[in-house]
Parts: sequence; structure tokens; C-alpha cells
Amino acid sequence: MQRNISAAICGAGNIAKSHAIVLREMGIPILLVVDINEERAKAFAEKYGVENYSTNVDDIYKTKADCVHVCTPANLHFDMVKNLLEKGYHVFCEKPLCFDNEEAKTLYRLAKENNRLHAVGFNVRFHKGVQEARKLVAGPDFGPVKLIHGTYLQEYHVFPAPYDWRYNEKLAGRMRAVTEIGSHWSDLAEFISGKRITAVSALFSNFTPTRDLMDGMMYAPGSKPGSEEVTINSEDAALVHFQFEDGVVGSVVLSEASAGRVNHLSIEVTGQKQNVWWHSEENNRLNIGNKNQGVNTWVFPFSGGFRDTLRGLFATFYADIERGYADENSIYPTLYDGMRNVLICNAIYESATNSGKWISI
Repeated sequence: MQRNISAAICGAGNIAKSHAIVLREMGIPILLVVDINEERAKAFAEKYGVENYSTNVDDIYKTKADCVHVCTPANLHFDMVKNLLEKGYHVFCEKPLCFDNEEAKTLYRLAKENNRLHAVGFNVRFHKGVQEARKLVAGPDFGPVKLIHGTYLQEYHVFPAPYDWRYNEKLAGRMRAVTEIGSHWSDLAEFISGKRITAVSALFSNFTPTRDLMDGMMYAPGSKPGSEEVTINSEDAALVHFQFEDGVVGSVVLSEASAGRVNHLSIEVTGQKQNVWWHSEENNRLNIGNKNQGVNTWVFPFSGGFRDTLRGLFATFYADIERGYADENSIYPTLYDGMRNVLICNAIYESATNSGKWISI
């Protein structure tokens, strides 16, 4: 950075640690970290060279930070982001932006009215293969987009699984697979294709509504004598059909309980002339299909993983902060994208709880 740009962080959990590491690598001083747990805030500040720590979010407003990173549970996002925008801070908010459609629209409106720069944590956009796929789809050889489909599969909630904040509806909301991993997929679908989702039809599956809970871990029902019984309402898996602009159709399979799938995100876009697909388990490869020519695989040997995508996102966002305005060619996700994702996720929930009825966005 050419001038003395600084940051502050709300929250001291795992994702906040990733933010702190990348900010330090970029040479951006972190003036304050705020967390409800004082010991955690202090340890975070000591480990990542943060100047001050606090348990009071209002202390953020006493700093001269240019940008505040909101890395708290999602139930706190709306009030925090609203207050920060109104007080003149640029904001980076982890996803989901919030739970409520009208609150999401309010945050986007406030960002525009206060002329503040804003970003949301859809970092997967910054995988090299994803960005090259976007260029191919927009190019003259691809042809009009016709079909978009894929998966996002993880094993995190296969038994035994930790009973953590993700199961707390107050903190995480009423969905799990859709908001945690499906939100990344739908953002990529729109980002790569350039087509907005206009309607959804969805089905949910909760593999095990009643579970045994012992020592903070969940197990199959009846497998742990003497355990506490807990009821889980959020979905382990979702099947979602999409309608996009211009008659484009699509679908995705989401699962957080697929053993062996540590983090498998795949997306394939079919055009009139070409087909392109990418997945996170081989994130440095991009496959392009042409009729009667087989598959051409592009390899990006110097591309990285999660941390590199966060670096890419932060670099473009902070370049705009340094510039003082959003470059028209910037591709980082903004509160507009965060707002759209809230609308999409809530439409998916409405559809799944109404027997797969098509819901317009």
C-alpha cells in the first residue's frame, strides 16, 4: 500500500485468523481486534501483532481504521455492518451477509448512500481456474450459455461430528448446507456465467434429525448409551434447480455429510460451442471441451489454494480503498453480491419447505 491504510477486525475465530495473516502479509496494520471473549481477543492480538484488543465493539469507532473486517457469527452482521457504514468505514463482511432479505437490501443501500467501499467473503472467485473459466465463457468461441450444473460436497458433518455454532439457529440461521457451501456455488455460477439466477426449486434432506450428543460430539442415535439426545432441524443436503436469465437452466447437489469429500466444489458451464468445468480438488486445472476435439486441460502450476484466493480478494479490494473509489473492472464480490445471495438462499428455503415450489428471486 502506498499510503498508511489500516484495518480492524471484529471476531477472533478461525476465519478472522486467515484475515489477519493476509493483512499482515500485505503490510496493512491491524489497529484493533474485538471479541466477546477477552482471553481470545488478547491471544489473537499477541499472535498476529494487533495493536489493541477489546470486548466492546464500540471501541472500533474510536480507531482510525480505514476498513473493518466483520468476522463474527452471522446474527451480528446486520447491526455491525449498518453501524460501520453509517460511521464512514469501508467494510469487508464474511458471508452470509445477514439472514433477512430486507436487511440485506438495507445494507447495500447504505453502502451506496454513504459512498463506502464494501466486499463479501466469496473468495473462491479468486482461484485462477475460476477466473480463466469466466474469461472463456465471455469469449467469442464459447457461444451463448445454455446449462450450468455442479456439486459442493463436504464430510464435516459425518458422524462423529462436532456440535458447534453451525447448529445454533440463532447464530447460524435456519439453514446449513445452503448457506455455508451452497452460497459459494451460487455465487460462482453467476460470476462465471454472467447470468443471474431468477428462480429456484429445492429439496432438503436431514439425514439424522435426532442424534446422540456426548462430550461436544454428535453420534448416530442409539450409539452412545448415557448420551443426551438432540434434535437437528437444518439440512445435511440439498438438491437445487435453477432458472437463470435468458432461458439458461442449472442444478447443484449440496452435501455436508459425504465421507471422503473434504472440500469438493465442482462447476460446469455448457455453451453452444464449448463446455468448461473446474473443481476445487484439482483447483489448478481447468477443462475445456470442444466437439470432436476431446478435452483440453489448462494447468496453472503456480496458482495456490484458499489463502491465495483470500490474498487476491483483499488485494483488489484494498487497491480500491487506496484509490478511493471502486474500479469498474474490479471483480471482488460486494454487498450487492452478498444481498443477492441472501435473496437466493431464502428463496431456496421457501421452495424446500413448500414441496419444491418454484420461487422467483
